[in-house]
Amino acid sequence: MAPPSANDSAKARKVKTVLANGRKAPAAPGIDFGAALLYCLGGLIGFLTSLFFLFPGITSRGEQMSLAEWLRQTTPDSLVAIIGFVTAGVALAGIIVARGHARQQAERIATLEEIIGTKTELISTITHQMRTPLTSVKYATKMFLSGDFGEITDEQRSILGSIYSSVENLTTLTQDFLDASKLDSGTLEIVCKRHLLAEIERGIVGTIDRLKPMAEDKKVALRDTVKLDGKRAMTGDLAKISQVVENMIENAIVYTPAGGKVHVRAGSDEHNFTVAVTDSGIGIPPGEQAKVFSKYFRASNARATTSTGSGIGLYLGRRYIEAQHGKIWFTSSPGKGSTFTFAIPLSPESEAEEFLTRVQPTAAGTVESHRIRI
Repeated sequence: MAPPSANDSAKARKVKTVLANGRKAPAAPGIDFGAALLYCLGGLIGFLTSLFFLFPGITSRGEQMSLAEWLRQTTPDSLVAIIGFVTAGVALAGIIVARGHARQQAERIATLEEIIGTKTELISTITHQMRTPLTSVKYATKMFLSGDFGEITDEQRSILGSIYSSVENLTTLTQDFLDASKLDSGTLEIVCKRHLLAEIERGIVGTIDRLKPMAEDKKVALRDTVKLDGKRAMTGDLAKISQVVENMIENAIVYTPAGGKVHVRAGSDEHNFTVAVTDSGIGIPPGEQAKVFSKYFRASNARATTSTGSGIGLYLGRRYIEAQHGKIWFTSSPGKGSTFTFAIPLSPESEAEEFLTRVQPTAAGTVESHRIRI
């Protein structure tokens, strides 16, 4: 991995300073003495202005009139005028105070936007730099496991298998952080192609097979019911769909105690293809269910169960599914389990038949695609 540049170090120091300041206790709410003084000054100026226009100073007989005497002789119309001048002064002070507050708020927003941009750029830089060494370790470990460097013992195979699994998990986590960073900056894209459901079914079955060892290690029964209409088609990002399915199954396995069950169902009807993952795990507390798809959120009982997990998977999954015009939802009961489901609309049958005829003689790499920024 390349050493961090001076620019990266400066970004890291800036974010560290911001986070340190953010941990300081906020100032207790109190009186804005500057604004209060300005209001009083506005009222005083209004009152003095009213005197300038209304106070006669000298009577018609040429005698000096005191302010107190004039006030005693003041008519209701004069009082209304005085009140009007005072109100105008206070209103003018209010406009000045409001503009000052608006300017301060704009400065705070600009600072926050700069902080978020710096944080996003820093995360993106770090995750990019981590991917290269992780990939190297992953494939070197895979070569050892494949016997490319000679025979290995069962004990060595077990250790290397654990290393490979850990590196895969860290690679996935790194990619999730990178995707979340791109999503924050508005640069994350999905690549939509027309896919037959037969291809999607193979991808789902492959994901389930890949996660069976994880379920066996956890002593969780993983079963599936996957039956899609292979001749129907849909337009979407197959890699992102597979990522969502994998995340849903992994979560179900992780948060289901030993002896529990996880059931993966995938099917299609006239309008949608649907994937549902049901577990008999710990469930989600009712008071926290509204936050499930929030960034970095992990339920309190999930944090108590395991320290692993980033809280990014479902946040990204929702954005991926909705970007493909789909919906994702869940039901959950604490201590009984959860069911996470998503549905993505299918192409009309006429389009599916035309697509099937067109792609049969065509290489997979030539299928038309388009990118969507989310």
